[in-house]
This record gives sequence, C-alpha cells and structure tokens, in this order.
Amino acid sequence: MVPYTGATTLPGKHAWPNATPGRILRSLIDNAKTVDGWAPGLTVDFTPTADSAGAAWTDAERWSPEFTDLVTLRSVLEAHASNGLIDWWTEGQKLRVFRPGSGAALPNVKLGGAGFSRMPTKRAYDGQFSNLTVICDDGGKYYLNPGADTSFGIRHQVATLSGVKLADADRIVQPMLEDARTLRQELSYEWTPVEGLPVPWVSFQVGDGVKCRTRDGWIDQRVLGVTVAKASGQLTVRATVGSKLMNRLKQAMDKVNAGSLGGLVGGTGTVIPAAPPAQTAPPMSPTGLHVESNTATWGTDGRALTRVQVAWDAVTQNTDLASLDGVLYEVWAHTASTTAARLTKTDALSFTMEGWEPGTARYVTVRAVDRTGRVGEFSSEIAVVPVTPASIIPVAPVWPADPVVSNTAAFLPDGRSVAQVTVGWEPVTASTDGGPVTVAEYEVTYGLETARVRTPQVTVTIPTGVMVAVTVRALSDLRVWGDSSAPVEVTGAAPSVVAVVPSTPLLAGGMGAVAYRWDGLTATGGLMPAGFARVVVDTAPDDAGPWTAEGATLAAAGGSTVTGQPGDQVHARFRAFDTLGRLMGTSSIASETATGVPLSGLDPAIQDAILHAQTTADGKNRVFAQTTEPAAEAVGDQWWVLDDTGTSIIGVQVWDGTAWVPYLMLADTIVAAGSITSPLMAAGSIQVDHLAPNVGETLVIDGNVSILALGDRADAADAGIAQVGQDVAGAQSTADGAQAAADGAAAAADDVADRLTQHQLVFRVEPDAVKIGRPDGSSELRLAPEGIEMVQQGVTVSKWIGGVLIADETRLKASSIASHRIEALGSQRTVFRPL
Repeated sequence: MVPYTGATTLPGKHAWPNATPGRILRSLIDNAKTVDGWAPGLTVDFTPTADSAGAAWTDAERWSPEFTDLVTLRSVLEAHASNGLIDWWTEGQKLRVFRPGSGAALPNVKLGGAGFSRMPTKRAYDGQFSNLTVICDDGGKYYLNPGADTSFGIRHQVATLSGVKLADADRIVQPMLEDARTLRQELSYEWTPVEGLPVPWVSFQVGDGVKCRTRDGWIDQRVLGVTVAKASGQLTVRATVGSKLMNRLKQAMDKVNAGSLGGLVGGTGTVIPAAPPAQTAPPMSPTGLHVESNTATWGTDGRALTRVQVAWDAVTQNTDLASLDGVLYEVWAHTASTTAARLTKTDALSFTMEGWEPGTARYVTVRAVDRTGRVGEFSSEIAVVPVTPASIIPVAPVWPADPVVSNTAAFLPDGRSVAQVTVGWEPVTASTDGGPVTVAEYEVTYGLETARVRTPQVTVTIPTGVMVAVTVRALSDLRVWGDSSAPVEVTGAAPSVVAVVPSTPLLAGGMGAVAYRWDGLTATGGLMPAGFARVVVDTAPDDAGPWTAEGATLAAAGGSTVTGQPGDQVHARFRAFDTLGRLMGTSSIASETATGVPLSGLDPAIQDAILHAQTTADGKNRVFAQTTEPAAEAVGDQWWVLDDTGTSIIGVQVWDGTAWVPYLMLADTIVAAGSITSPLMAAGSIQVDHLAPNVGETLVIDGNVSILALGDRADAADAGIAQVGQDVAGAQSTADGAQAAADGAAAAADDVADRLTQHQLVFRVEPDAVKIGRPDGSSELRLAPEGIEMVQQGVTVSKWIGGVLIADETRLKASSIASHRIEALGSQRTVFRPL
C-alpha cells in the first residue's frame, strides 16, 4: 500500500496532524489515482501549500482531521467546507479549491450604473447569534459573541464539529463568530458585455472583489457566481455578489443537529444554563386586502390569459404594538373545493397571479412574517373571480338576400361546360359578444373544395347544372376561427347555345338502302365549335316528314346506311347537339332513292328455275312473278313482286291463307351477277372484297362468329352503294323446302329484333379512354388508365381513383368503414356497430 503523504496511519483510518486542506486533499486524491486508478480524467490546480488561485494556505486553515480508508472525496470536501476551511467547485473535470474569501481585489471593476440592471437584494438574518456552543470529538466549549446584534433577542446556536479536537476549536470558531456579527446580503447585476463594461473571466473571476453600486453608495463585494445566457443572438451576463465567496457560517450551521437552547449535543459534561427567551410577539394581521386589478386577454393559442392583482396595507407592528421592519407577507388562496395553498412569500404590498381559470372564484388571504420567522394571523378572505376576456371569436358570416354576384359559363376545349360563380357575403367585423374583431381571411367551402380569400367575395368553378352548397367562416387576426355560415345552394349556369348548322348529308342509293355520310364540318365548311357533342341523323319519306331519328349518331366525320324498299325515296338531314343535349342547328335536306335487283341480272338457270317453280311448284304451290297482286291458290304460294318495268324483283311475298306477307328467300349460296366467286354469300359466311366502313353499326355479331376482312376500301361509302346482282347457286326445288326456309328466316329475324331491342348502348373507343352510353342519353361512363369517371352532359360528376370515390354526395343505406358498420335503425336513427 502506498502511504498517504503527511498522514499518520491508524487502524482503519488515517490522521493528518496540523495539515493544510491542500495537503489533505492532494494526499487522498494522489493515492486513489496512483493505487486504484480512480478518476483518471480528474485534474486539480491546487497544491499542499497554495489554493487554486495561488493564495498560500495560512495557519488559520490548518487542522488535524481523521478520515476512514473508504471515505468519499465529496465527504472530505464537505467536511472542510462545513468547518469553514475551503470553498470548492468543479469546472468540467477540474476540481478547484480556494481559501474562504480569497480572490483578487479589483477596485476598478464596477458593477452598477449605466448599462446595468440591478436585481433585488437578498438579505440573511437567521445566521446571527450572540453565543455559541461547539461540540468537538473530545468535548464541548461555550463561546460568547460580543458585538452581535441582539435586537431580535439573544440567539444561542449549537454546532458539532466532526473530526475536530478542542485544541483546534478556538481557531475554527473565530471566523464563525465574526460572520455571525455581520448582516449578510447578496446582490445581482445584469448587463450585456459591450465596450466599456466588464467582461467575465477577462475583467474579473469568481471570488474577486469588485465595487458594487447600491442605494447606499458604492460598497466592496465579492463575486459569488456568474451566469451567461444567449437569446436572439444577444449575450446577457448575470453576476451575483456578496460579502463572502461562500458563507462560512452557513457551512458551519449545516452541522447543527438537534441543537436546543442551552443544551449539549453528544459528549459529556454539565448542561450550560439556557439563555433568556426572546420577548417578540407575532406580527399583526394585514388589513385592507383588496383586488387592485382584474383583467384577461386571449393567447395566440386561443386560451384565456387572466391576470389578477391583489394588494394590502403594510404591517408595521406586532401584537404587542412594538414596531417592526423587514416584514414579509405570505399570500394564500383556495377555491370552494380545494384547500388553501401558499402562492408566494414577498416583501411587496401586492401580488399578481396569472393563469387562473376565468369565472372560478378564488378566496385570497394574507399574513405577515417577521424577521424571526414568526407568523401573524391571516387577514380576512376576499373572493376574487377572474374575468373572462372579451370574445375574439368572429361571428358566422351572413349572406345577403341574393348572394350570387355573377354566374357565367363557357365550354372548355374538351367539351365540358363549367360555370364561374361569384358569391359575396356581409363583412365580419364583430365577435360573438359584440366586440370588435379584425378578420384576417375567410375560408369558403363549396362541395368538396375549399378556397381562402381576404375579401368577403369569392369566385369558384362549378360544373354546369351541378348544385353545390357553399359555406364560409372567418379567421381573426389572432388566428381564431368563427362558426360557418348557413349553407347557400348554387347551381352552375349553362353557357348560351352556339347556333351552328352542320353540312348537308352526302347520300348514295343502293340495293334496298341509302348510304349517308357527314364530312364533320359546318354548312360553311368550318370546324364545329367547342361544346359540340354529336350529330343525329333524321330520315323521312319526304321533306315535310314525319322525321325519324336513326340509332347511330356521329361525333365526327363518318356515315352509315338507312334501309328502305327498292324505289323508296329517302330524305335525310343532320341535327347538331352540344354536350348539354341542346340543339345547335339543323342541316339542309338531301334525298336519294333505294334500288332493287334487275330480273335480267339473274343467271339464266335461275330464271328457268323461277319459271319452273312458278308453273309446277313441285305439284303443290305456285310462284307468281308480276307487278300486280295475284290470286293465290293455296297457302304457301309465292309472289315475286316486279317493278313497274317488269324487269326487277323488288320483293318476295308468301300467301298465309288470308293475305300476302313478306317472305325471306334463302339459298345455299348466292353469287352476284357478273362475278365468278366473289362477292359470295353462303351459310355461315360472307366473302366480299370489302365492307362499308359503317358496317359495324348495323351488323349484329353474336356467339363465336368471326369476320375476316380481306380488303379495306373506305372509298366505297363516298362512291355510294354499288348495285349488286345475286346468282342463285341452288334454288329451292320444292315449295316445302322454301316454306321451311321461310320459317327459319322468320325465327332468325325475330331473334335479331330481340337482340337489337336489348342492346341500346354505344361503345366508343378513343385514344385516352373507352366511353359507354346510350345513343340518345347525356350520361356516359368513361374508363381511363387513371380511373373511372361518370360524366353527365360532358361534366365529370364522380370518379374512382386508386380505390377512392370522389363525389359531391353519396347516399347509402348501409356502409362498412374501417372496423365499424354504419346502418339505419328505423326511420330516424343511425347506428355504428363493430365488425
């Protein structure tokens, strides 16, 4: 074991006879660091002969303590400090130890005056005493303290000095007696270290003596501590100064344990007679307690900030009517449901409390406390009700009789129609309790959208024909929202109808049909205007009508065919409609005649077959070929209707026993006149060089039927429908076969009619989407990569995007949201149930 420097080894402990604090502390620290590797980062700047400031230890600091081997460094430091031998603190990992009251005298460093703000003075009275009993390890000793202040009576203190022998007591006690004769005080000064003012750790150090300005003039004080703060880029220094670097008496009194007047603590010996008790009565009860002020404001977070100040008259006498000074006051308060609690202890004659709840009564009372700590009786209670601040909540905006300032609409380039609607309301200038308020902005909610404006008017975009509810609320300049206004319903206006006449239909007659085509332009050759939606094709037997709208509509240049009896004249016109379904204009009328198949155009073999069937009908039926209605002889007779020239078959009818009815003629294969193999129409297939571009508008495709397009000549529609001949490859050999074919054709015709009746939707494939709707309707479903939209009159009214439905309004009988089910209960209630 490495011996402690300057120490005497005893059983389980070490003693340092007549050693300086630096010797004792360095001996303990050096041994622990060397032997045990304790606190390798700890450094010290004091020595056995001098403190951290370089001041030499004096005989007054020498003593002979004993410490056990396992004593802590803090215990050793506190033992030295409590006996008034050292002051100590740490700076980082450096331990600094000073002689009490040491430090440089710097009379040129002055605190106070211009550039300084002095904080309240802190005075200590309870450290004064007129006599002292000291208990050492080997006995006790009594000391008188001549010159001590006895205005508060004779005060007797008992102190226990652990580790101190009676031989050292006189030297240690003398500074304690000196301190007890002095009224101690601490002052604080704040300043910003600018040119001409002291700079801490440059102009002075903690412990240095400086000049301080007080109301009594300049006095010498020692710097007890320094605090530096930085706020908003500015440094502020606060220095606390006092008569001693560390109050030696306070350190010594920390060792007073269970002392009683005139008694001894521990040890042996006779009891010293007690000193006469002080003859001080308690202070009188304060009077004149009243509410000085009671105000409230609103904070930026919307909370009420109350501020109540109470005041009272000074207490200048005790209950014995003796004069008092240095009186303190305790302010207590409670509510009707809580016990009283002390709010403050002050030497002022008023107290301000902030943050009490508005409208809740507080009961306040005050009592006085004299220098000795004696408390007087409480004053009478007064009730204080913090006021509620004036409202800063804006009132709800009010709509005028007609809130719509303007409502105009126009078509967008994509055909949608939207309205620019401007609504206005009365400006908000008052709060909910009638006080003035300043509005920073308004928030307007219309449908699913919101907008913020600074004026009492807003312009919003609403789809034409869509009704939305508009509400508005105000935000004050203190960032407090008011309630929303009542809703006002606004419907987007429709734009004016654009008058435009589409170009005249281009017609071409053909076999039992007339082809029509639109070039996509106006009658003057211009483009159709924004908002145009479609052209409807009307047909009639003559210019006077009646007009019938065909099923197919045209959104751009294109065409189709209209079926008719050969020889019938078809009159056609175009009517243009906008995206809102309104008529824009009607074109000029064009007409064309449907033609039939010439009898001379049939194959000679077919002609012979016809004659044979007409004359024999396999012995069962006749076939008549004439222009006028023949006299039928039996059910199943056929009439091949000829035109007025007698050269073309314009129809086939069959006798049903009471009248001639249309007859569908079927053949295994029909070859057009003048062709070898094409055009060829056979059961289950049609083989042609090309089909008309609009064939898909009238051709019903069902089942697994497929179409193989061998060629594509779009010029066929413009050239008209070529007259086509048909060669019958095999005629019906018997009337029975013809009748069976007729029955099958009738059933097929009925099936086609049913299918046409069921399929009334139009599918349009466009570059950006697929659109589904009725030919004569204003609504359609739009399927696009970004989502699904429901469009009415060209305006999107709802959409699905990424699993999210966006709509102005949804109406559900029941719904499941998150982990709950929402459904109706009866006719007036709605319930939420967990899933």
